[in-house]
Amino acid sequence: MQIFEVIELKEPPYMETKELFADISKEETVKDLIDNQKVLILIDHNEKRIWTYYGPKTSLKLQMFGGILARKFRAQLRLFYRISNMNEYSYDDRSIQKIFEQQVGPGRARVITREDYNSYTIPGEKATKFTDLCVHTGINKKDAIELLKSIPQPEDFHPKIILIGGDFYSYESELNSYITKIDEIKTIKKLGQIPNGFYFDNTYQYSIRLIIKDGKVQAVEYYIPEDLKVKGEQIKIPIFMEEKFHQPGEMNSIFNSMKIPEKLIEEPIKEQLNVNKVNKDKIDLE
Repeated sequence: MQIFEVIELKEPPYMETKELFADISKEETVKDLIDNQKVLILIDHNEKRIWTYYGPKTSLKLQMFGGILARKFRAQLRLFYRISNMNEYSYDDRSIQKIFEQQVGPGRARVITREDYNSYTIPGEKATKFTDLCVHTGINKKDAIELLKSIPQPEDFHPKIILIGGDFYSYESELNSYITKIDEIKTIKKLGQIPNGFYFDNTYQYSIRLIIKDGKVQAVEYYIPEDLKVKGEQIKIPIFMEEKFHQPGEMNSIFNSMKIPEKLIEEPIKEQLNVNKVNKDKIDLE
């Protein structure tokens, strides 16, 4: 596995890469080189796959550079590789765990520098394209919501609002199970249409996540740090639907659940007898 770090430059083309190497003496793997303050490009030559990793503490511009340079690497490797984004998967996913366990070593990919940046292009890439990059009203909202559900949310952040195709949505939690442990399901609920006008919100320290597919912004998510989340009082109780009481059931199961085990009855009786005996002895002594 080869790993390259995306570097921002002050002059055109404003980006390049440098290759990262593991410390052999420490037996470092890919996981040891993952850094949440860097944008990385990982190239798996066995699987013919290029992975992008966007550290949660990196700027949006640097993450965009990472996506551009990943395409440059694909052109350099003659398009035999496909590009995937690690941030679309949970770290518990088996494919990500497999990447973390790999050794870092040399390969046939070469660093992309400022001097040779324009040497790697994909055929037809320079053709003029007219693409509406916006919160597009022509997207399939159901597909966008399903895509959003399939991507894990960033850790230590709380979602506030989502923009999808001219409407705004919010995450809502629904109680799925309350027996043995609380199990909640997060659903995406529509709140209404985006109204016309100009809006500026300086209430929170927002972090924005863009979900882009085929040149269209599928969703714009606004997150705040988890420690800024307002802790409101929430009563979590099970809700029994009326229809369930119309179904016949076994009364003995209810009666049995109300019975007190004999062992629990004996203990308080013995304790009370001991108290009575002590009190009687005190009276006799007087």
